Amino acid sequence: DRFVTDFAPIASDPSVTIVVETMGGLHPAYDFVKSCLLAGKNVVTSNKELVAENLGVTIMAHSACREELAAGRLVAVRIEGIRMIREINILCRDDFDHPELLEEIKKIYAAL
Repeated sequence: DRFVTDFAPIASDPSVTIVVETMGGLHPAYDFVKSCLLAGKNVVTSNKELVAENLGVTIMAHSACREELAAGRLVAVRIEGIRMIREINILCRDDFDHPELLEEIKKIYAAL
């Protein structure tokens, strides 16, 4: 219900608990997402550039990233047992340093 042109109030406002990043691209999206995460906010994004730079993971339909997968810029970790219209994958770089995070995400989605 309000419009802001400065991102700082969003990151510092305790009443904001979820932030949806829709900008795309690496900058300034990375800086905004990072500041929100450091402020303890939940962040929703499907920003493939952040994932490609090894700055995070995202969950999206396989069909939304075929080009990146074919070129080897991203890898897909299939979530077994999930029943949805589209195949859903966790996307990350092949050298992503936190396999335990991927396993935790898979467990959460498998329980749905």
